[in-house]
Amino acid sequence: MSNTSASFNTNLIGVPGISDGLYSVQRIEVVRDVQFPYQVDPPVLQGTTFNLPQVWGNGNATTEAQTGLSYITETNPITCNPGTYLYGIPYTEVVPGSVTSTGCRLRTYVYNVSTIWRATQGVCVVSSNLGTFPITAANVQFAYTILGKPLLT
Repeated sequence: MSNTSASFNTNLIGVPGISDGLYSVQRIEVVRDVQFPYQVDPPVLQGTTFNLPQVWGNGNATTEAQTGLSYITETNPITCNPGTYLYGIPYTEVVPGSVTSTGCRLRTYVYNVSTIWRATQGVCVVSSNLGTFPITAANVQFAYTILGKPLLT
């Protein structure tokens, strides 16, 4: 785990293990350093030589219960229902600037979710904590793809 955001309200849609609806959440960044199974020589594609291997996260390569989720839009903390959405779409990204010939850093997000009790005049009160979704940070599994050729020594 790296960073945890302040609480904000958002609509959860299609998140495994929780009903669709408005919740108060804290976004928890989960990062892992991975070592490639072999040293990778940068690829040459259509005449372009890259300085490093090309790497991308495969959110859909693992099941929804194994990887984290992305958060696509910003929220407006003033209103009880900000009109923003967090979709239950598996997500993994490579942290910019982290790729070397031997590894990289991967990132995803899990969310600490609480129910909201709606008081009058648009004021929301956090009610009870439901836990971390779609999985705890300790149980996140990452998948990634490397484009390059094994460097034989």
